[in-house]
Amino acid sequence: MSFFPEVERPAEPRPARVEVPLWVSPPSNELPVPVAVTTVLARRPGAALCLRRIDVYSSGFAFALSVRASRLDGMTDEQWIELMENLQPQRPFRRGGAQGSLRVGVELPDGSKAIGGDMSHRYPFDGAEPDRPQLTVRRGGGGGSGEDCDYRMNAWLWPAPQAGSLRLVYDWAALEFNEGSITIETTPLITAQENVRSIWAQ
Repeated sequence: MSFFPEVERPAEPRPARVEVPLWVSPPSNELPVPVAVTTVLARRPGAALCLRRIDVYSSGFAFALSVRASRLDGMTDEQWIELMENLQPQRPFRRGGAQGSLRVGVELPDGSKAIGGDMSHRYPFDGAEPDRPQLTVRRGGGGGSGEDCDYRMNAWLWPAPQAGSLRLVYDWAALEFNEGSITIETTPLITAQENVRSIWAQ
């Protein structure tokens, strides 16, 4: 018998599970297929915006993006601090304009377009299923030393588009990444969907 008496804990109701719809986030029960589409999208002294890969799910694609920052010789403390502050997701509009954070968009093979919206702006998820493509930016995190930093994020595209050419458009004025785009063929991505597996299936 224990020296200590049992602690009676009051019964607490289990909070309702929040189901995030597929047009906002990738399915949590799938193991995606990573497709190696790697390139430097934009660069400036001390920073580069990179596309690391595309994670393919049964219902859409997640574009894995990152910003690599490196303190160059001759960069002052003020310049380095400003660069780091511009990477902070919790202060996307600190300069008073919409230039503070990464903007991402896609033009699909059928000519339709979608512009990335922040996931936090879509909660609660009580709306009807959209009748047009959706692009949701999910901000991640990063780390590094006092001389280097790697900040990661992804953009979730729902639904998966048809075969053809997809244009990924990006812009981050605060980091001096001017608007640009890259064309991606969707056929290899659609083919990769055949290998997507459920995490829980035997």
